[in-house]
Amino acid sequence: MELPRAGGLCILRAGIPIASIPMRVFATAYGLLSILYLSVLSSTDEAGCEVAVRDRIWIWGNPEMAEMGPHTAASFAQASPAERARILGASNVILAGAGLPRDERKAESIARSVADFPRIVWEIAADSPEGGPPFEYRETIRRLAPHAKDYPAIEAVLLDDMSSIGIDKGFKPEHIGKIRKLLDEHCPRIKTWGVVYTMNFDRPDIEDYMRELDVISLWTWHAKDVVNLEQNVARVRESFPGKPIVVGLYLYDYGEGRRMPMDLLELQCETALSLLSDGQVQGLVFLTIVNDVETVEWSARWIERVGDRKISVGTRFEE
Repeated sequence: MELPRAGGLCILRAGIPIASIPMRVFATAYGLLSILYLSVLSSTDEAGCEVAVRDRIWIWGNPEMAEMGPHTAASFAQASPAERARILGASNVILAGAGLPRDERKAESIARSVADFPRIVWEIAADSPEGGPPFEYRETIRRLAPHAKDYPAIEAVLLDDMSSIGIDKGFKPEHIGKIRKLLDEHCPRIKTWGVVYTMNFDRPDIEDYMRELDVISLWTWHAKDVVNLEQNVARVRESFPGKPIVVGLYLYDYGEGRRMPMDLLELQCETALSLLSDGQVQGLVFLTIVNDVETVEWSARWIERVGDRKISVGTRFEE
């Protein structure tokens, strides 16, 4: 028996052929062993523990965009979340876009398709067909609970566009509090991530929203503003010391509706890597839903170059 490191967690590996184990059983056993390992960590300080950079990289996946593959960098937008992660060389997956399906068989199929990834975050929307208002999440959390039980790699839910479209529609900080209570009731280990755009920093009460989150997912909508990434992270850390931050890295300039300038792509990646290495942020997320061979291939080469680099983890991001 040995303890290999994968995805920032240690897993037990015995001499049982993985191919002979049903996927759901394997996923459950893998997750339970991961949780057991984390429980051991919980009594110690993880400072000084080393993980690979790629173990803190997520890919933004859109299951509803997936088409039959195989895919390459040229058809990245049509790749499934799992295939996007493998094209870029990322270890972890965010199931975003349309979020958790209302069709439970479809949700099960999506969960199974990423079961071999060590860390999964799943976007959720409110119970109403339009995704809110009203911002009630009881039915959504009820549907999430069995998947969280069967696939313990699912560690968090994501509230996308929280600081923009969400607020415009009437989403309030207390709604995050209600989500967290429902999670505590139905799947207590699941955390709450929320997307915050740096361009929304001056919106009224924005810090009240950020305070309610377990993890702040920080994004720069306009590529020209990535020059301020380090200062923007420092601003969040000053307001919320100790709260995990995951930095979003766009491969397309959505703010200007244009291809991502390569100099800005490199700048944001290198700045984010420096922040990750220094322990100022705890993860990176790569996102594009536009086919651009140059940016996807450059990002894949960049992850290949830095992905195995070891970084010291100063805090237990898993908590």
